[in-house]
Amino acid sequence: MKIGLINPGNPARKILGGYNRAMEPFAPLGLAYLAAALGQAGHEVVVHDQFAEKIPTAVLVDRLHDERLDLIGASCLTPDAPDIAELRGALRARGVGAPFVLGNLHATLFHDKLLADGSCDYVVRGEGEQALVELAGRLEQRAPLADLAGVSYAGHPAAELAAPPDLDALPFPAWEKLALGRYIAPPLFRTDDILLAVQTTRGCPFDCYFCCQNAMTPRVRIRKPRNVGEEIERNWRDFGVDFFWFSDAIFPLRKEYGHAVADELIRRGLPGKVRWYTECRVDSLDEELLVHLKQAGLMMTLFGFEVGDQAVLSRIKPGATLEKARAAMQMAKRAGLASLGLFIIGLPGETEQTISRTIDFALELDPDFAKFNRAIPYPGTPFYDEYKDRIHHADSYQLYNPWNAAPDGEPLFAPEGLSYRRLVALQKKAMRRFYLRPAKALRLIFSGRISLRHMLRGAVALIEGLLAKAR
Repeated sequence: MKIGLINPGNPARKILGGYNRAMEPFAPLGLAYLAAALGQAGHEVVVHDQFAEKIPTAVLVDRLHDERLDLIGASCLTPDAPDIAELRGALRARGVGAPFVLGNLHATLFHDKLLADGSCDYVVRGEGEQALVELAGRLEQRAPLADLAGVSYAGHPAAELAAPPDLDALPFPAWEKLALGRYIAPPLFRTDDILLAVQTTRGCPFDCYFCCQNAMTPRVRIRKPRNVGEEIERNWRDFGVDFFWFSDAIFPLRKEYGHAVADELIRRGLPGKVRWYTECRVDSLDEELLVHLKQAGLMMTLFGFEVGDQAVLSRIKPGATLEKARAAMQMAKRAGLASLGLFIIGLPGETEQTISRTIDFALELDPDFAKFNRAIPYPGTPFYDEYKDRIHHADSYQLYNPWNAAPDGEPLFAPEGLSYRRLVALQKKAMRRFYLRPAKALRLIFSGRISLRHMLRGAVALIEGLLAKAR
């Protein structure tokens, strides 16, 4: 079969406003894995990244029409739902009759609704490599689908997720199907190099209140370090890419696994040829591990510090403490690693006082960079499950991001006693207090963490965002 895979997307400005100046699209790892699995099964695959190309739906539909596809598949996250509906309608109007299949988190969770409203013909639930290959094969052979696990369609709303694959048995992502020059590292990395994702694990043993990771991959699986090293070396050798990020929820999940991956990269002679960054959990590492990872090419750590109030932190992230956060930040600094702190404001039970503590905590920790997101109850999270009946504009899918609000000026969620305008003001206050410090700017420039050009680009976005009025 000839199969088209699509990463849909609104124009960046529609989602991020002025902050899109400091953003770059990330290469869609999931579609690259699907393309590789389908190609291995003998299918011809084309991939379209609408978000990265910033093309209107009409242009995309013209391309899909001209390609005369036998099957079309699209990734569907919650903010993408309106784009998916628009795309399906445009395909029908253009006379494109290829079966339309959706996957990813939103499709997995709301497969029955998407099928009922005609947004698609099939939904692949959970991890899709094996189920999509099997679906394509059966459609090609006109074989029955009733016993196909993980695939929902009209009259057959499969309850189970697709079977999780053996990660070491999957073919490496088919990056050759994408125009890699579109996927440039974000400005904070002081480079215009291509950035690709590498995944060492799927699933997470933790169950954080705000995270939807386990809705897609409820069972933890870990790749062999040799398999990981082989993929990174292949990407460097075949595609000329030397910058990577580990897209796992957490890497490394265990200290011994982190050491094993570092040993493998060093054994292959990759340090000095490649560099990478990762998100770590503050209680899953020590200084010896950070030094070893740096020797293997690690150049930046991302830490989910979340909040600066211990009572709030204990509710959303069991086992996490402010002291562990302080210790991890100090270890990263002693190891000479760049750092990005990830913070959330506006969680259930929060007040202006707890949010102010988070801002103060970010200043105390003083990572090189910080990101302050408004709390969003994403489908698939315990947060969403608790508040789904009280979420404002629950079907306004474009609001499922930390920057937008509804036309009437109300976010999807705000803790009791805090208005949308006040949340936005606190978010801007956090950005202003963290970044608009002369000493911070000078340290970043003289440390080589970010170039003056990239800093100015980010400053324009920051100032535009700070000056924008809340609706």
